[in-house]
Amino acid sequence: AVAASSWLRNQLESASVFRNKRHETILLGIDADVFKPAPQGVAREILGLPTHKKIIFFGANNIDEERKGIFYLLDALSQLHVLLNTKPDLCENILVVTAGRLKNKAQLCIPFEHQHIGWLQGDEKLAVAYQSADVFVNASIEDSGPMMINESILCGTPVVSFEMGVALDLVHSDGTGYRARLKDSADMAAGLLRLLEMDDDCAQAMRIECRALGMQLSHPDVQVRAFMQLFESGNLI
Repeated sequence: AVAASSWLRNQLESASVFRNKRHETILLGIDADVFKPAPQGVAREILGLPTHKKIIFFGANNIDEERKGIFYLLDALSQLHVLLNTKPDLCENILVVTAGRLKNKAQLCIPFEHQHIGWLQGDEKLAVAYQSADVFVNASIEDSGPMMINESILCGTPVVSFEMGVALDLVHSDGTGYRARLKDSADMAAGLLRLLEMDDDCAQAMRIECRALGMQLSHPDVQVRAFMQLFESGNLI
């Protein structure tokens, strides 16, 4: 059985139907020519976003889907706001950007300045959203991916996520973002604060590390080679 993340592989190995079977982890390949680093200022100009703000980006198609963890995300943002009580300059400099078909935007109750940029048509526009952000946050508590982590990492944008899904492979604290304890909103808030407080040199080093890891694990050529090696091994059971 082939899993798209170490987290899924662990689930396969614990399932009785797959016991004593061969398990491999091959991450999903993402178009690295679309999801790639680009000047942050240019990306923000395309989306009509301010150039001087610290941007936290996340997708919010359905805030009622429990496994997407919107409750934990809103709690983390609320706790982040409290943590920033003694740092008003940074607090006022944060912009939360959301994208997607968000019908009940008012339910988000985001304590920071918030701008919803709507449905992003096509991968190119989605890539621009990642490129515009200082950090992409994913609060899923149960997910086979999500692919947005792969995409953000390839764009060179650090990720804050819970320890589930492909985050186990791609999100490394202080390397490519911050991996918080599952369902621990306070830890997620602490991770967001850590990234938002980084100086320009540290932030740039992290963006470079993101792209490098994405190319190593999520490039389509890497996925193809991994499957070819699997088939050529002849041991598929």
